[in-house]
Amino acid sequence: MKTKDRSDWTIQTFYSFEEAETHNREEWMKRSKPDRMRLLEMLRKQIYTNDPGHPQGLQRVLTIVD
Repeated sequence: MKTKDRSDWTIQTFYSFEEAETHNREEWMKRSKPDRMRLLEMLRKQIYTNDPGHPQGLQRVLTIVD
């Protein structure tokens, strides 16, 4: 098993979930749009790659409402 290099990790302490969520949202929004999409795809693959019946890529849904 390959060991991850964690020398650049930092530990942060928050005093409420709201404070932590605000920080996470601000950090996420600092990233470029292409970087956020790349990370979203990485997360999607981590969740759905183990399911052989699940199609690859983002699902497209079209709904016609009258």
